[in-house]
Amino acid sequence: MTSKFTLLLKSLVAFVIVLNLNACKPDEGTDDNQPTESISQSLTSSGKFSMFISAIDRAGLSGSLSSTASNYTLLAVSDLLLQDNGIDFTAMTDDEVKSFVKLHLIAGKKNPSDFTNKGYVSSEANEGLNGEKLSIYTEVVNETPYFNGLASFNKFDATNGVIYELEKNLRPLTLLETIQTNPNLKNYYSGIILDGAIKTQLSLETDNTVFAINETELVEFLKTQSQITMGGLSASMRRSILNNTMIYDETVASSGLTGTITTEGDDMVATNSGGSIKINGTIDVIQQDIYSTNGVIHIINGVILQ
Repeated sequence: MTSKFTLLLKSLVAFVIVLNLNACKPDEGTDDNQPTESISQSLTSSGKFSMFISAIDRAGLSGSLSSTASNYTLLAVSDLLLQDNGIDFTAMTDDEVKSFVKLHLIAGKKNPSDFTNKGYVSSEANEGLNGEKLSIYTEVVNETPYFNGLASFNKFDATNGVIYELEKNLRPLTLLETIQTNPNLKNYYSGIILDGAIKTQLSLETDNTVFAINETELVEFLKTQSQITMGGLSASMRRSILNNTMIYDETVASSGLTGTITTEGDDMVATNSGGSIKINGTIDVIQQDIYSTNGVIHIINGVILQ
């Protein structure tokens, strides 16, 4: 009896100790779990972003990344990787350094969950035509956020935003490169590559507008032609499909997509109802105003045929 009583007493004491220990643990979301350093302070504390910090200083953005007045998402690259990528800020002008930093800066705090829809965010780099902000393609693969196809492998929360450490620095992309970066435009991109004239046009420093065809709908169309890739189509059919999605030497933002639109192929008719845009009454513009260095892309969910 005494042995059983002793065992029971020990169990009760152990239970009380566990309860007290749990009571002393900070709750999730309390101040103990909150970041205490700004983006600038976090970069400095890490000890591996001195080159990026110097670039931020030259760009005149130190104050913004230290203040809690606004939140930012910074895509930072370590000294080692910047050197590996041949980046030398001392060889750049102040304007070039500022453009570099702003391409790696996104307004607002963006958590990984904000990148799961395989869409685009605007950088702070006003390098697009007419000063539009360059777009960055984002997606999450196996819980890792990717930016223009580049993986991030560290995340640092800050009092005024968040830092993602990239495997390589971003660079401004042309229309052709922007299309290439998006896996949802895989077949559309392959069609462009097979057409030398269109490929060249989308690489030039000139204004262009592209209505890129989403992969799912383009594959479905190819099935109706008993094909699985754009390479299986005749050159004339492929050129016709692509020309119907191209406007050369002009940037047409979503706000201008209304009425008859003249393309390199057949005219299209666009209707805009509260920002919801349809082409020829049946095809939706599912992503709008994706800006590159030489134009704008709108992604559509169908093949335009006349």
